[in-house]
Amino acid sequence: MQENFELAKRNNEIDLIISTSPQHGNMVKILDQQRHSPLLAQVAAEGSMLGQMTLYWSPQATEGWQELASDNIEELQKKIEHNKQRLAALEKKFAEEKKEVQRFVTRINREKRIIARNKSRLEFITTTKERIAQKEINGFTPVFRKIYPKSGSQEIIQLVSEINQQIKEASSH
Repeated sequence: MQENFELAKRNNEIDLIISTSPQHGNMVKILDQQRHSPLLAQVAAEGSMLGQMTLYWSPQATEGWQELASDNIEELQKKIEHNKQRLAALEKKFAEEKKEVQRFVTRINREKRIIARNKSRLEFITTTKERIAQKEINGFTPVFRKIYPKSGSQEIIQLVSEINQQIKEASSH
């Protein structure tokens, strides 16, 4: 990965470097968050992992890369609503029962943290999608799958076939 960092620093026109390494496993890094910088992706060597990374690349993007989380927005919104309902129920129960104050405070604070975390994640995803659509940034969504069978097995062949089909469909649009 260090060689890739050095190569990217010397060549500003590089947008993406994908490599493999026997020493380091799967990772995706952005060289420098403060400026237009390449995306460096690395997977484990020797066919032990199969990765798929969806890229949202635009030559007009001037602010580098940002990960677009694969979270389902509708599911996050449902979780937020569910946690709000649980919070309301806990607050009501807390008001009715003055016993066990610390236990309720702990549970209430936990629900508030979960809501805040999910709201933050939702805002990040929404903002990232908007910035990609406005071609301010390029985006990526990495997915790595551990391959348990040996190389050349039917599972690997099927995964590669699915990826090839997705590439063909994307390029025909």
